[in-house]
Amino acid sequence: MQRPCGYSESGYTLVGLMVLVAVINVSLAVAVTSTRTLGRRAHEAELIWRGQQIERAIGCYEQANAGQLLTRLEQLVETDCLRRVYRDPMVSDGRWRILYQQDVADGTVATLLGVEVGTGGAKGALASSIGLADTGPISSASRAAPSLASSSATSENAIVGVVSRSVETSLRFYSNRTKYSQWIFLGGQAAAASTAVPSRAQAASVQGLTLQR
Repeated sequence: MQRPCGYSESGYTLVGLMVLVAVINVSLAVAVTSTRTLGRRAHEAELIWRGQQIERAIGCYEQANAGQLLTRLEQLVETDCLRRVYRDPMVSDGRWRILYQQDVADGTVATLLGVEVGTGGAKGALASSIGLADTGPISSASRAAPSLASSSATSENAIVGVVSRSVETSLRFYSNRTKYSQWIFLGGQAAAASTAVPSRAQAASVQGLTLQR
């Protein structure tokens, strides 16, 4: 049986089109992945910058308002220590996890820093460094966010820093940590105390990032 004229040419053309479509699909997939990666890296850089702005503002507030507790991030704006309350760029609602001095006292911050917490150990050292006694575990009731109007507020209710609420693994290392929920930003006395506490052994080649604007 004689094949129609042009059969071979049309067959090769069809194969060529299929190969072209496959190449285009692969290229699009790579482009989408690259775009997402770039976007995530941009969010990571923004997280570092915003967190550092807040931690510096906490130090500013402590120096300018000695004896007055920081119980709301808005106070940083009200006292001209921060331009505005920046949102957490890694979560959709933009809400930070607020760190209080009581989180230092009960070992929460030490755990985030990768420090072994034990009786009379790093927890007590870190707590005493910022003027807190190591009083052991704190009940869930006492961990409730304090009211600014409350006259019974204590130093344990003072804000000392923020950390992202995202538990995703990061693309980069920051302070030798690879989860956004471990990228903590401590300001004022708490920041100074944290630098004196040794962390677990990490890869020597891994360095923290410092973003400047």
